[in-house]
Amino acid sequence: MEFLKTIFADKALTYAELEGLLKDNKEIKLANLATGQYVDKDKFSNAETKANDLQALLDQRDADIADLKKLNPKDLQTQLETLQGKYETDTKGLSEKLQAQTLNSKIDLDFINAKAKNLTAARALLDMSKISLDGENVLGLAEQRAKIIADNPFLFGETTPGNPPAPVAGTPAAAPDESAKWRSEAGLPPK
Repeated sequence: MEFLKTIFADKALTYAELEGLLKDNKEIKLANLATGQYVDKDKFSNAETKANDLQALLDQRDADIADLKKLNPKDLQTQLETLQGKYETDTKGLSEKLQAQTLNSKIDLDFINAKAKNLTAARALLDMSKISLDGENVLGLAEQRAKIIADNPFLFGETTPGNPPAPVAGTPAAAPDESAKWRSEAGLPPK
């Protein structure tokens, strides 16, 4: 209330004097609170923002209702059925791919455990129409793998390196020393 001290300046004022001092004063505004003329600026700003937000919601709702009125229920039903069909087709396709990938992985793992030297060659001998996946079990694979091992034993077993065997006894033959020949050709004395 310090701002009132500048107006009253430690003296009593009549209504006319007070009215004259406040008439051109831009810092002080008087209002009769009993009539509801005064509203705090923050409250007014909050109310104004809320009113603008509500108006925006009403406008959006009106636009949505207009869009809904334009839609034909039969078209919506057709679109829904189309999307459901696409979803079921996609789901079935992905499920089949996953099952095929699982089956192929289990076949490869089985051949690796059987020490197949070449997975591609061993898989080429399989009759895939007689192999199926039942949960975690691969049906028909064990019988075919046993037949492939019996008919093609060279495809299975430990791989051995292609290095020659070590010498049996003695020292390996030395490479001929041609340095003497090169020295004489170059005109150098023998070593």
